[in-house]
Amino acid sequence: MRINSIFLTFLLFALTAADERKYYLIAMEIIANATCIKFKERTTEVGYVNLINSNPKGCYSVAGYQGTKQDLNIGWCLKRTYSVVHEFMHALGFHHEQTRYDRDLYLDVQWNNIKESVQHNYLKYPRTYAFPKWSYDLESVLQYPIEDTPPSMILRSLEDESKDIGQRQRLRPSDILRMRAAYSCDSAGSETRSMGLTEEQLRVAQYIAY
Repeated sequence: MRINSIFLTFLLFALTAADERKYYLIAMEIIANATCIKFKERTTEVGYVNLINSNPKGCYSVAGYQGTKQDLNIGWCLKRTYSVVHEFMHALGFHHEQTRYDRDLYLDVQWNNIKESVQHNYLKYPRTYAFPKWSYDLESVLQYPIEDTPPSMILRSLEDESKDIGQRQRLRPSDILRMRAAYSCDSAGSETRSMGLTEEQLRVAQYIAY
């Protein structure tokens, strides 16, 4: 049973095409159905997520709550529902799975094969940002896929080769549990502004996440 209702304010007016609006709304519904997070269209709020499609080559979101307008651009991931969910999770304060403190137990990052402009998407964060109650999940919707030519990451264990690494077809239980824990969905008394995350966790990632 949901005890809290946490609201993420958004602005959708910048999207005029019904097809574009649809994929944002579907992604929001997926998160809302799995958690206590609800989405509220902006009226006069200062801090909000600005949903746009102004850069067709980019699918990105500013990571974490900024307290002002922050863009979430749908770009090339239009019609890729769980890629849009991935970006909403960034806006909600979640980092890529490959940035977990224990990443090196599962993946060997090939830094020489990664463009310098996106290397920040592979930098590890402290244990406190990873919700360590749940183990590393190579199939998390926040995990990057392993690119073949050239590889951005190499698996540490052959046993993991059968996993659907970097999938964008569903929320994993780990994704849902972490959102519910961060936003205090199963306990009373969370604050709407902090949404269950500390100020440091919300603001640590002042970059564009893909």
